[in-house]
Amino acid sequence: PHVTQVNNSGDVAFGMLLYNVAELDENGQKLIFHPDLAAQRQVTLSGQPCAIVRKGDFLYSGVEGALPTAQSTPARLGMNGGLTASGGAGTQVGIFMGPATSNGLVFLKLNITQ
Repeated sequence: PHVTQVNNSGDVAFGMLLYNVAELDENGQKLIFHPDLAAQRQVTLSGQPCAIVRKGDFLYSGVEGALPTAQSTPARLGMNGGLTASGGAGTQVGIFMGPATSNGLVFLKLNITQ
């Protein structure tokens, strides 16, 4: 099995990756040769097992489009694999618990039940 990005085209989300997936660090060095660096940066290497979450509370920074401004705004799958607060046809995967902070972080209550 493999993990792919979903969007608002009617895809059903299985879960959210707990860590980013990367091959190189910020200096272009291959992380496969530096597992301690990958662990410090909370990165999963391609081809390795990855942690997937279905429920939980997170500070989320990948909101597509306008940031949520109200409490209990539905969090839906966006066009580019992220989450959006702008409504639309995307599958709801949780709720944003309040407005975003000044640096774009928003409290997300993830609840993927499919």
